[in-house]
Amino acid sequence: LVGQTPVRVAPMLGHVPLSPATDQPVRDLYRKLARKAGDRQRANRTGLRAGKKKKINKNAPPASIAQYSYQLSDGVDISQVDGISTGTILTLLAETGIDLSSYPTSDHFVSWLCLCPNNKVTGGKVFSGSTRKNKGPLAYAFRQAANAAGNQKDTAMSAFFHRIAYRKGRKVAIVATARKIAVTVYNMLQKRQAWQPQPMEEYEKKIRTQKIKNIQRTISQMGVKAEELAFA
Repeated sequence: LVGQTPVRVAPMLGHVPLSPATDQPVRDLYRKLARKAGDRQRANRTGLRAGKKKKINKNAPPASIAQYSYQLSDGVDISQVDGISTGTILTLLAETGIDLSSYPTSDHFVSWLCLCPNNKVTGGKVFSGSTRKNKGPLAYAFRQAANAAGNQKDTAMSAFFHRIAYRKGRKVAIVATARKIAVTVYNMLQKRQAWQPQPMEEYEKKIRTQKIKNIQRTISQMGVKAEELAFA
């Protein structure tokens, strides 16, 4: 307007003039906030939070899932089973829960998971026994558990895995071991049984007894006489 002195207005996003008494504390506050913002950005880039150490397992959930499932199942700790991980427990809780009473037996449970042979019989003879395909999360979780159990050492579960893998290949061993783990989990949850791992010595003794019976059966079928046998 004509005759009026123009007034300078500070921009909204610009610097607001301050008195010397308040200018320095505000500048210190700006620097402090900028340092905190920089720390948060660096923490986000590295996937960590400032002031906290990195966890050993980056995929581990923040809560104690094993303890949670232990409480839900009235004291049955399925995390002790060979190969069972936190991911397996999470998948079980999401897919079926702890109560497996909808499956009358463990055979029904593993059949639903497609971890048992799909025998096709004609004329009293089995001409196909391949398992059905199942891309469900729980079946995949049990197969992952079986693979992990196979990588362990000096356990009855890993010995079972390697014995099947030697005869029929690793894929068949994964399915067979997954079925064994699924049956174990079912019995533990339904019968409220604690995990009782089979000692390695007992497992080896059992396998030795089975092999001796197979040899005796073969000798009997072929009619081999005692004098025909030779031991090295």
